[in-house]
Order: sequence, then structure tokens, then C-alpha cells
Amino acid sequence: FIDCEGVVQIRTTIQYQRQEDQIVDQIAEGGYGYVILVEDVDTRQHYALKKLICQNHEQVSNYR
Repeated sequence: FIDCEGVVQIRTTIQYQRQEDQIVDQIAEGGYGYVILVEDVDTRQHYALKKLICQNHEQVSNYR
């Protein structure tokens, strides 16, 4: 949902843990990642989702 230039693609649908969400807007961007506003497709509930940018496998395992 973030293209190769680091731009969040608004209205993109993302799926994880049996849940489907649609990206509404980008709330913030920082050195460690992005915070986006998403809407649950089924319930229409809005919430923030943080996407962390990991540079290597060690960082990935630290964030799990």
C-alpha cells in the first residue's frame, strides 16, 4: 500500500488477520514508518494503523 517512492496509495484495500480495510488517508510519516487512517470494510469503523519500515532482517524480528 506504499509505492516504491514512499507514497501511500489512498483507497487501496489491505487484508490481514481475516480483516479487510481500506486506506482513507495518511496521518503521519517519520523516520521509522507511516501512520495511516484506515476503515474496516465490514463495520466502517476508522482507526490508525502504523507501518514500520525495516532495513534488515534483525529489525523485522525485533518488531514481531
